[in-house]
Amino acid sequence: MAESKMHDVSFSSEPHTDGDRLDAATGWKGTYDPANNNDMESYSELNYTVWDINVGASYAINDYVGITVNYLFTDVQDEDQYVYGDEDGQYQSVMTYLTFRF
Repeated sequence: MAESKMHDVSFSSEPHTDGDRLDAATGWKGTYDPANNNDMESYSELNYTVWDINVGASYAINDYVGITVNYLFTDVQDEDQYVYGDEDGQYQSVMTYLTFRF
């Protein structure tokens, strides 16, 4: 189980505008303001559970050739909806290595 949280940041408002580009519908001129990152702490409390299972096996076919197989399974279960929504998911991977010794 893991928990993480970031401390709040506080930026002064210093908007930057990208030229004369204007969206007629919204009036947006490409302005970016670092103050939009303030109050980050309100959505930074991340509670989630991660299970990682990694199993591998190696076999020496002879003195010069060997094979290795690894399997990885990861399961993530978040406790809350975050900025990007539901972060639950699973990942599986199988890797095979063929080794030649000279």
